[in-house]
Amino acid sequence: MRIGKLFLAVIFAVLIGLGSLALVNGKTGMGIGLIAGSAAAFTARTIKMKRLRRLEERGLNPYDERVQMISGKAAYAGYVTFIIASSIVVVIGSVIGPVMSVNLYDALGTCLALLVLLYVGYFYYYSYKM
Repeated sequence: MRIGKLFLAVIFAVLIGLGSLALVNGKTGMGIGLIAGSAAAFTARTIKMKRLRRLEERGLNPYDERVQMISGKAAYAGYVTFIIASSIVVVIGSVIGPVMSVNLYDALGTCLALLVLLYVGYFYYYSYKM
């Protein structure tokens, strides 16, 4: 488990370093976003690990089968929804043609954010439903 903590610390340090480099180069939005995102992810992970540790100390199993089943269903539903929506966008885009130019990195970032939001939404939906 120690290697995992070291790996995460290196990732957070690299993200903060990239954010600082972006700030120095004048890309304030990107730099602040990377630094704030790294700090938020580090804080959320720390809180999560403390909560899991407390549950284990009380003798509860935080990794039960229900959560794994909900995670699997949410991941599959998010994946299928994303694939269908992406296919529709590709078909519409190929019929209409390239009307506007899109920055590839912005498009990939938007797709990734949409996929994560779909997963989170389906996770909470299935958590409430089951």
